[in-house]
Amino acid sequence: MMKKIFCVALILFSLINLVSGQESSEKNGPWQNMYANGKLKTTGQFQHGIPIGEFTHYYEDGKKRASVVFSNNGRIAQSTTYYPTGNVMAVGKYIDQQKDSTWLYYADSTDKLLSKEHYILGNLEGESLTYYPGTTQAAEIVIYKKGKKQGPLLKYFPDGSLMTRGTYFNDLLEGEFFLYYPDGKPQLIGAYSKGEQIGDWKYFDEEGNEMSYDDFVNQSSKPIEVADPDQDPKNKQPF
Repeated sequence: MMKKIFCVALILFSLINLVSGQESSEKNGPWQNMYANGKLKTTGQFQHGIPIGEFTHYYEDGKKRASVVFSNNGRIAQSTTYYPTGNVMAVGKYIDQQKDSTWLYYADSTDKLLSKEHYILGNLEGESLTYYPGTTQAAEIVIYKKGKKQGPLLKYFPDGSLMTRGTYFNDLLEGEFFLYYPDGKPQLIGAYSKGEQIGDWKYFDEEGNEMSYDDFVNQSSKPIEVADPDQDPKNKQPF
């Protein structure tokens, strides 16, 4: 899932830099950029080296790849990116080439919202949500402050029941950590300190009986892998 968001972010960043990087060349008036094979890649307009109005980016087959509308002397850019199918991929705003305000990411096949993030000048801030494709059901909720995970971590099953509960502090898991069965019974209970497992980690069967435990009191360990909703092949997200 995160791989797809990362790819989308790279595409958006490269498109903005493609235009903003022309400022030093003092372009003025209508402007075009071409692919190596001679096909149209980007169209737009500069005013004394500053992008103004709409810039349109194209795939090599001629379909629209993105629309970026510049304002405020080129400092603000409203971006809409498209899949090759024509469906919207992502919508958001840049200020001084940094993501800002709310960004929305969509699935290609369903044109439904996949995730929603909020930025302040390039840093994630506030609630970040990932959805099950084609639904309004959150798969994961994470809170950010100044670009770092800070606060509750919540993951859900497709029916909305809680799957995972934990807490982040400065990007690291901290305190109690719970993994649940779909009926709400605990599957795992443990704790973290600065991202490391500590204390007794207890594992339970679906009847609530304790099956085993690990003792992390006197050892250091990397965080274990826990169930993730996007690993369910019936709910596989296109990331």
